[in-house]
Amino acid sequence: MEIERDASARNWPLVLALLSCYVLLAICVRYLLVNDELYYTSLASQMSDEQIREFLAAIKEWLWLGYILLLTFMLVKLLIIAAILAVSYYALTNVWSFRPFFRTAIIAEFVMLVPAIVKIFWFSWLHPSYSLNELQNFVPLSLSNLIKLGLG
Repeated sequence: MEIERDASARNWPLVLALLSCYVLLAICVRYLLVNDELYYTSLASQMSDEQIREFLAAIKEWLWLGYILLLTFMLVKLLIIAAILAVSYYALTNVWSFRPFFRTAIIAEFVMLVPAIVKIFWFSWLHPSYSLNELQNFVPLSLSNLIKLGLG
């Protein structure tokens, strides 16, 4: 039983590292890519200056909620993935084991950080003049972007 406690205790530093990386990347995207100037240039044809200022004030007021929701959804996502893997394993072996699958889900989720890092790099250095629409529709390392870039 002592070994199981040690195994579960080793998962939480990984969870905290993963969630910290996601929050750090979200903050980088917010302050490096999606700034007030981008909103003004992208929404100027659809809204007045006053409406854009009210919109930005609302975004800044509720920004903390976005980070909390990001952390909550990530944790729920990890738990659901681990539960699906554990139930599948149980159906095959009649042995219940959740912790190793939770660890696997955590480690596998680190791969999902790569597209966010590529997106920040792409729009910060390679394509610094972009619109909000381009930023929203850019999915790094996807087949659709490889075809658009002429690599496929």
